[in-house]
Amino acid sequence: SHAQTSSADKTCIKSSMRNIRSSDPAIPVASSSSYYLRDVDTDEERVRAQLRSLQVVGQADQKYILCQGSGWLYAIDQHAADERIRLEALFDELSGMLMSLNRLPPELPISAADGISTLAPPVRVSLTAHEYSMASTLRHGLAGLGIQVLLGSLWQKHIDDAGVRKAEIICAPSVLVPRLHADNSRAQVFGKELLVSTLHWLQDHGMDDGSS
Repeated sequence: SHAQTSSADKTCIKSSMRNIRSSDPAIPVASSSSYYLRDVDTDEERVRAQLRSLQVVGQADQKYILCQGSGWLYAIDQHAADERIRLEALFDELSGMLMSLNRLPPELPISAADGISTLAPPVRVSLTAHEYSMASTLRHGLAGLGIQVLLGSLWQKHIDDAGVRKAEIICAPSVLVPRLHADNSRAQVFGKELLVSTLHWLQDHGMDDGSS
């Protein structure tokens, strides 16, 4: 497909290209739609250098950034590129948070570390008996990943009639706070997914209280 590209569009595309830090496989535009570049370079630093050398020439179908370089015309999926940029930004934030936690004096709460936020109000989640037991056993491992949980043993009634245990997430990585500050039901769903998946990861990697 073909699309006319305005000056404003080219400025936007060039801005996006400056932010691309890695590459999805580039597709050379050819007369046959079944023709794809098979020998994709997978060396990350070399790919980044190649991306920096490309010249943006337009946009196609509001989906692809068209670039030229080394005698080729490349179509880069701009939505995939945007997702990669966001993913790497997330990794950078989480890495910085973990380094801050590692440097934190043991007498300070994890909320004192850079990249950790106190949730106000806390996110209350419902756990099975097994999940509740895991949270109790692995609470220090959770804290080492920036997640602090208050278990329901401190509440007047923390087990409902169906035997479901209650817990509250009171601290979490700041990058995740927008998801935990959504409307109440969505925050609870995400909070439980975050807590349970992290508990299973800790368990799978042997990160119990004695090793975390």
